[in-house]
Amino acid sequence: MAHPRTTQDINGQTLGFTFGLAFITTIFLLRWFQMSEYPPLVWSVIGMLTMIVFGCFVLRFRLVAALLLAGTLGINAAFFSVMRTTHRETATSIEHFAVEERVTVKGVISEEPDIRPMQTKYTIAAEELVIDAEHIVAVSGQVLASDYNGWPEFHYGDRVSVTGILERPEVIEDFDYGAYLSLKDIYSLMNRVNVTRESEGHGHPILATMFLMKARFELQIAQVYHEPHASFLMGLLTGSRRGLPDHLSEDLKTTGLTHIVA
Repeated sequence: MAHPRTTQDINGQTLGFTFGLAFITTIFLLRWFQMSEYPPLVWSVIGMLTMIVFGCFVLRFRLVAALLLAGTLGINAAFFSVMRTTHRETATSIEHFAVEERVTVKGVISEEPDIRPMQTKYTIAAEELVIDAEHIVAVSGQVLASDYNGWPEFHYGDRVSVTGILERPEVIEDFDYGAYLSLKDIYSLMNRVNVTRESEGHGHPILATMFLMKARFELQIAQVYHEPHASFLMGLLTGSRRGLPDHLSEDLKTTGLTHIVA
């Protein structure tokens, strides 16, 4: 005579499979309904599923309840993942004003500067947009600003004013630059900017300390090794492309080894 299955018969592999199946299926279906916020009806349905799980536990349908719980958690995880990664442009988003006009963006350098031989790229967490003397708008979002001046250098946590043409990233030779930058939550950029520092020390102190230690480590490498060996070693150990010669970069691209210095 067969005995009904109990929760003891359900192993972690079964629950994990149920969770994964629910997560992947929901992610697949949401590819046509990506939103940064979902309507209350969606959360009402998920709430009803949770109540059904609770009811199954009360009625001692432990097997059904355990599987439903794993599935409900998978669905919830999928919804939160899509919400977290879906960008919604608003009237105060910095990219809303990216119409290829010369403006000044005020904000804080929110990432470690990407220093290259001929330019430095700064990720700016925008706070204000100055269109002209009479139009100053509070904004949000990040801007990738390219500085070709070389000096002075600016650092993580500096509050700066950046002046240049604000535009959206475009497709470059079949490479979707906008999609690439969206992975970093960047939807606008400024090229050949003029940067001025307003104040310092607005970043997270732990990150600031880590970046300072990295800079000192790279300085030690530069004092011990000659170029291009120093730049290549920095790329291997810290991911820095400071001073990496163009011919070496091209050789790495040709051989498919760019990732080792990324």
